Amino acid sequence: MTLRKYAVAACVLAAMLSFTACGQSSGDSSQTSSQAATSSQALSEDSFSAENIVQTALDRNLAQKSSTAKMTTEFKFQGDDGEATAVVATDIKAITEPVFKHILMDVSQNGEQYSTSEFYVDEAENGDMTLYISYGDEWYKMPVTDAELFAVLGQYDVREVTNIVLNSLTNVTVSGKEDANGVASYKVDAVIPAADVPDVIINAGVFVANGLTNLYEEYFDGVSDMPVTFYVDAKTGDIVKLSFDAGEAFQIVSDYAYNIAQGIDEYKDSQRLVVNSYNVSIDVTDIDKTEKEEIPTDVTEGQELPGLSESIDEANGVSSGVESSSAAASSASSANSSQETAE
Repeated sequence: MTLRKYAVAACVLAAMLSFTACGQSSGDSSQTSSQAATSSQALSEDSFSAENIVQTALDRNLAQKSSTAKMTTEFKFQGDDGEATAVVATDIKAITEPVFKHILMDVSQNGEQYSTSEFYVDEAENGDMTLYISYGDEWYKMPVTDAELFAVLGQYDVREVTNIVLNSLTNVTVSGKEDANGVASYKVDAVIPAADVPDVIINAGVFVANGLTNLYEEYFDGVSDMPVTFYVDAKTGDIVKLSFDAGEAFQIVSDYAYNIAQGIDEYKDSQRLVVNSYNVSIDVTDIDKTEKEEIPTDVTEGQELPGLSESIDEANGVSSGVESSSAAASSASSANSSQETAE
């Protein structure tokens, strides 16, 4: 049995979850000049401690100019024949200034590929940004603002997701050095307090890979503290690996939707989703060494579409008068909901 037959589908509809991927950022990455200056200073291993390692990592993260990352979301739940698994594996190349992103998502269920999605973002010399989206066998392009970009692809902004997590941590403990992605690193264990878990999940778009968008704090009533583990490069202070299990939070949100669904005829026969785990892991390499790649010609010559806000309005039933924008809305929506498990 697939996710669509469980309460996750009811959650999208009965809980009235909208198209927008994420909330607004919990941190302002543009106001970090003093932190960037501090983080650019030479670091020594003696400077790392439980008291300052999170701030050091935060400063380094905000000052980051480029990186290559692998973000993996592995969702395990109980199906008719035992445990089922859905995985969204996302390769991300990102440059801060001028903005460049290449995002390639691969979605699989129980080890079998289900779909792929691909995006480019490129900033011109005049500051205008273009979002390139693959949809079917075609490429489309449209102008995009910072806010629109974060709304659609913010959950794959590794720098911002890391910023959101780091700003919420307590109970930090630092272990000895271990190898992480080929780098000698300090292992750090910490906790996101229960009161902050909803904000982290919502603002970082943690559940967007399964179509759960525009969540609200009341959906998380009863959630516990969420442990987080990350690894800090012993020489630079950069985070090279971060992971957490949001399974309990996903269960609580799903149960919230399931209880609502029982009062709706269309979903009264839906089964309660049993979540085993919802692991999110981020591996970061080539920090400040990632270079912009050439965008293929078939991408840059893709069909031009209107702005993203216009397309989203049409997807939500607001007529824009531009027929082709429906394709843009559908393709952009794939970043949020096409990762749902196939029927």
